[in-house]
Amino acid sequence: MKARMKQSLDRLRQQNTGIRKYIWRSQDDASVRLAHAANDDQVFAWDTRPATGHPGEDFGCRYYAEPERVI
Repeated sequence: MKARMKQSLDRLRQQNTGIRKYIWRSQDDASVRLAHAANDDQVFAWDTRPATGHPGEDFGCRYYAEPERVI
């Protein structure tokens, strides 16, 4: 539950500061779910939910949303 709360707060912070996209990051270990492994290093928009959900939404999720830096 703690991780899910953190991810929700991260999402709100990112959106409130104008960050509209994120890079899906995983732990890159043997416990990564196959369905989520395909999302690793991919860019997603906060307003378009991926089929697997945003990082942190699924039970026991260890993935995180790294803000996409646009230069």
